[in-house]
Amino acid sequence: MDISQLSLDGTLEKDGARFDYDDELYFIVRPSSYRPFQKELAAAMERKTRSRRGGKRMEAMIDVGQDVTPTLVAKHLVTGWGGLTSNGKPVEFSREKALEILPSAKLAIDCIKDFSDDTANYAQQEKEAVAKKLKAV
Repeated sequence: MDISQLSLDGTLEKDGARFDYDDELYFIVRPSSYRPFQKELAAAMERKTRSRRGGKRMEAMIDVGQDVTPTLVAKHLVTGWGGLTSNGKPVEFSREKALEILPSAKLAIDCIKDFSDDTANYAQQEKEAVAKKLKAV
């Protein structure tokens, strides 16, 4: 294996990879290692831990997971979607729309977060993109 295959080149970190939610709906999702997401999540955890008496970290983690993470996923990790409709009409992606819709869509957020946590999803899509470029040459 070439050493270049041991890490992502940053394109999918910045742009995201396609996650097929079902046969119609897909999301473009950055990995959960995306620095702005991690920084804001850590800051939220620190605030919650300090606000708890005795700094009960486990309770703070649960609170952050339930209260803060869905918004941070919508804000930092989801960079696009396709196939999302409202009353039969397509819903175009925008950051504002993502922040409006996704935090209350718990099942979708959980699936998006699971996808973003698995780096194999990004490695595979990156390999496919490189192979496609090489075929074009």
